[in-house]
Formats: sequence, structure tokens, C-alpha cells
Amino acid sequence: MISPRASAPSAAFMPIARGAAAQRPRRQRGYRSAIIAAAVLLTAAMFANAALVIAGADRELMLFLEYALWAAAAVWMLSSLPPTPRLGRIGSPMRKGMIAFLIGLAVSTIFVWKTDLRSDINRLLPQVAALAFMTLPFFVLNAAAKAREMEKAVLVTCHIILAVSLISILSDVMGFTDFEHGGGRYFGFLGDPVAWALTLPFVVYFSRGQLVLAAAAGLGIALTGSRAPAICVAAALLMLITLSRGRRVQYFVTLFLLFVLILYQSDIFETLANRFEATNLGSNDRLGTALLGWRIFEKSPYFGTGYNSLGHLFPYRFTSTLQNTLSAQTSTFVQMLSDGGIMQFSGYLFFVAATTVTGIGLMRRWRTEPGSGAINGIVVWVLSMLWVNQSAAWFVVGSYVGPIVFGMAGIMAGYRSRQLMMRAQAWARMPPG
Repeated sequence: MISPRASAPSAAFMPIARGAAAQRPRRQRGYRSAIIAAAVLLTAAMFANAALVIAGADRELMLFLEYALWAAAAVWMLSSLPPTPRLGRIGSPMRKGMIAFLIGLAVSTIFVWKTDLRSDINRLLPQVAALAFMTLPFFVLNAAAKAREMEKAVLVTCHIILAVSLISILSDVMGFTDFEHGGGRYFGFLGDPVAWALTLPFVVYFSRGQLVLAAAAGLGIALTGSRAPAICVAAALLMLITLSRGRRVQYFVTLFLLFVLILYQSDIFETLANRFEATNLGSNDRLGTALLGWRIFEKSPYFGTGYNSLGHLFPYRFTSTLQNTLSAQTSTFVQMLSDGGIMQFSGYLFFVAATTVTGIGLMRRWRTEPGSGAINGIVVWVLSMLWVNQSAAWFVVGSYVGPIVFGMAGIMAGYRSRQLMMRAQAWARMPPG
């Protein structure tokens, strides 16, 4: 009995050419186009947010330009992909989970609309449409990863995120700019989500053994003094060492070298360490905000109260007077429950569960591929964002972290579809009986 290898190389997905030499330049152009399009999909929102702060651009105009760039990049990437064989149309559980999530979002919003639960429905509907459009990177990069290796696109994206993030942070550190900083914490023109953006390059560089680049990303996170991103990074590294096969020694050695570097430059991490010491796990603003969101969920448990229910029911002028309460929901799970009730939460949980199963399977089956380091990094980063990050909102209109989460999840889904496709092809080639 033939044992199909689930992690066969992507060359099997390329169309059969009459002249390989004649097709090579076209494939190279298509590959470069896919890399550029992926980088636009994943980082356009970051540049749009920077323009809002630096140039004082109109928010709605920048959101429109950002989404227009996404649409153009999607068309560009999809047009550069090779034809997909019939068996290549096999989907992944993650794609089904994403569709279920979008259906839950739509149904819960329609219920809120038709039952007049919200007085700002004219504002709510465009916001929900913008949220749904945020999932475009998932579907586009899912299709791309089914047909092409995506390691180069991931690395280019990480390089861009690292460069822009360090410019934002170090400009405020050195006094060249004065955008957002205080108390030994520095964010710059990208604001506090910059710490979350830096977690992706840190984890990917670490998983590939690129210690210098990982240290640069770690420096940026340390200068922000952000606790939750540091916790997510720690969780991702723990999963990396626990779940990966064939690279554990490499990861242990890399982690040891990073630990030595942290001890050597302990002053840089002083603010972050002090904030961890001052944290009260039983009473803090994240926990208080989550509890308030749970109370909102109890008022409308099946379909929720619509997007940004906390901000709608408890405006900033109210939450600013409350102790241990923020103006926006920080826990993603509570956000899904309070905004969309059980309907939306069920779809989201389906997506998270499918992503978890897919991620573990990828790390176990992709260990011998050249790009397995980047794939391992993507998997543990996405899982840490979905499960461990319950203290910072990313599924919000205008977020530049949300498209990165969905885009990396799309790459995971595409690679899983590739595994299923190669398995089906191997079974199809088996002789009967």
C-alpha cells in the first residue's frame, strides 16, 4: 500500500507546460507578483494608520483607499496563480470555519437590524461590511498558498513590518518625533498595536533561526513595555518547542541565545519587567472590561447587540468614570459573545477550532520541507493570537493587526488544502484492489 506524503512540494500544483524553459520567466513574474500582492494585503492597513497620525488624513478616505488597494492586490494575485487542477479545489476545515463565522456575523447583524436593538443602524451596517471585508486576505492567501510556496511572501511581509515598526518606535525613543510615548513606553505613529504587529516577525524569525532579526523585533516589543504581546510571544515559543518535530534542538539553542541577550541588555526590559510586577491578575482593566461585556451578552444571548456593543451602550464619557474598565472590548471571545451572541460566537469558535487542528497537523507533517521554519512560526503565532490574546482588540474597523491575522490563517488553510489534495492524488494513482 502506498503511503501518500501529505507534504509534497508545490511543484505538483504547477500546470504541465509544453516547454519548461519558455514557461519559467512567466512563472517567475507570477511569483514576484504574488509576493508583492501578499505584502500589500498584509501591510496596507499599517501604512493607512500611519498616514492618519502623521498627515492627519481623513479616516474614511484612508479606509476607502486601503480597501481599494486590497481589492487591486487580490485581483493581481489571483490572476498570477497557475490553473488549479480539479483535485486542487478541495477546501480546508479552516475555510469552512471562516464561512461559518461570516454567516454568523451576517445573521446576528440582520437580527439586530430587524429588531431595532440599535439606534445607529445606519452606522452599524457599513461597519459590519468593513469587518467582513477584512477577511479578504484570508481567502486570497488561501488560494495562493494552495498553488505556491508562500515563505518568501511571509518573510517580505515580516521585513516590512519590522522596518516600519522600528522606525515608529525608535523615532520617539530618540526624540525625532513625538507621537505616542510615556512612562518609559514608546509606540510612535503606529500607536500601541505596534507591539502586536512585531510579535509576528519575532516568532517567524525565531522559528527560522534568524537570531539577529528576532532580537531586533524583541527590542521593539521591549521598548513598548507591552505585557500581553510578550505573553503571546512566550506562548508561541512554548508551542513551537512542544509541537514541532525535527527542530526542537535548534529552537532550544536559539531560545537560550535570546535569553542570554536579554540578561545582557536587562536595562532595555526594565519597564516591561516592572509592569509585570505591578500586574494584579484579580483586578485589572482587561478583566473588568470582559465582565462588562459578559453582562451585555446576557441581555441578548442569541444574537448579541451588534458590533462595538460596549462602546454603543457605554460611551467613553461613561466608561472613563468607571474603575478597571476600558472603552472598547479587549477579549475577542467576549467581543464575539456581546456583539453577535451565540450565533456569531459559534461560527468564530468553529474557525478557531479548525485553525487549531490544522495548525497542529501542519507542524507534524511539514517538518521536512525547506520552508517548515516559516510555516511553524505562522502556525504558533496565529494560535497564540486566537487563544492567548484576550487583552487587545484586533477584529475592529481600521485595525492593521486584523488583516495580518486573517492573512496568515489563510496561508495555513491553503497549505492544509495542499496536503489534502496531494493525499487525494496519491489515492487516485493507486491501483484498484
